[in-house]
Amino acid sequence: MKNLNGSGGQDTLISNTDGLAWIINDGKEGLNTLGSYSFTLFELLNNNVGDLTLTTALQSAFSGDGVSLNVSGSTTIQSAAFGGMFMNFNSANNVSLISTLTGSNAVTGNITANQLSILASGDINIDTDINQVDIGVNDGRSIGVVMVQDGDLVVGLIDSGENGSIILDSAVSGTGKLTSAERNSVNFSGNTAQIGTGNSGRSGSGTWFAAGDAATGSQLTFDITTELTLEAFSYVTPFFPNGSPINILLEGIETESLISSQQPALIVTGGVQNFDQVDQGVFESLTPYVADANAVAGSDNYYASSDVPSSLDTTQLAVLLEAYQPTAAGLSYGEYTINDGESEEEEDKEEQETQQSNTVVSEGDIRVAYNTSGEILGVVKEYVFQAGDSLWSLSSRFLGDGFAWRELLSRNPTIKDPASIVDGQVINVVEKVSDEISQKLKGAIDAGFASQDNGGVVLPAALREELALP
Repeated sequence: MKNLNGSGGQDTLISNTDGLAWIINDGKEGLNTLGSYSFTLFELLNNNVGDLTLTTALQSAFSGDGVSLNVSGSTTIQSAAFGGMFMNFNSANNVSLISTLTGSNAVTGNITANQLSILASGDINIDTDINQVDIGVNDGRSIGVVMVQDGDLVVGLIDSGENGSIILDSAVSGTGKLTSAERNSVNFSGNTAQIGTGNSGRSGSGTWFAAGDAATGSQLTFDITTELTLEAFSYVTPFFPNGSPINILLEGIETESLISSQQPALIVTGGVQNFDQVDQGVFESLTPYVADANAVAGSDNYYASSDVPSSLDTTQLAVLLEAYQPTAAGLSYGEYTINDGESEEEEDKEEQETQQSNTVVSEGDIRVAYNTSGEILGVVKEYVFQAGDSLWSLSSRFLGDGFAWRELLSRNPTIKDPASIVDGQVINVVEKVSDEISQKLKGAIDAGFASQDNGGVVLPAALREELALP
């Protein structure tokens, strides 16, 4: 390892190489490292190129695009008498800090950067002007995190430890949007969390404008044990994969998340392998009993991407529901019947097909639907919403993909909340067509049969049989 030695005056060490990591565990008189170099007796450090990667046992006191590395708890590094250093970095880049200092005020000050990542052993109390944040703890510790952000913020994970606390305020009360970096990944973990409460103590700070993204139905996800307070002008219903905290207070205008809009859902955490063990009395509390793929964690539906554990197999559930006829609550176990005849199964199937066909109420002119790439997606139909339906299940049924539920939402501008659709309401759905039918539709449009209606492409109903539409 090469050694770099400063002199008795004020010396500056400049890094113009991207990717070099700083390790600073001693004051300026000690031996610290930059990449493969060791250095001593430098008061000023410049990370001129690329992201800042810093590991330190000293107090980190940020100041915009710089950080004081303080010895003996000093509040400034400008005086060499404290034996510390001051480091500059590019605020347009990312900052990654590993702080091994324990106790209060391990990481303080105000910081400007793109993405901020901190792994800490002591308390954090900072003001930020950043785009994204991730905070974790060393060695299973619990810390206090106080953070005040100026503007919108994307949260990866802020983890304060099992007994830790989190306070996250907007620098200007009533402004700023909090969103999740990744859907359904935990964003806040600890014992308590106060989001937008103003308890940071900063003048003018407090409530967020929005918590979660209402446009996409993406919520913030919490793993908080004891107490959660969230205050925002509007918020998307939070998700609690490991259960709600003991005390919870949510203030603001609530919007359903994609998860909460699918409720009630059947989540099984202690399933059985042998369904002979199932107590039939479970069905007495469900009147009527409705279950579909939205309610069960499986390999091909939305909940597979969430953190909700499930050991109930969808296929097994289908067998169970086919065998037992749910009845009204209050009947004795002996009044349940089992379908074991082929004729009854055929009757049930025929009845189901008839019911589904009756829900499509429009077979007039052919309204053609396009995807965002300008390709024909399918045809628009009117559908009578039934109990147990959801935009997710209808998207899965008509488009073959539950994740395309926003396509249906976009076709129904009167629906403000997916959870508010009532039984019997007529909505527009898009039924996907095969490549062969898509080519026939395109041929009819190119041949001049199409007209414009409310900005959409419409073909005459007389072509329906010729095009062999579903």
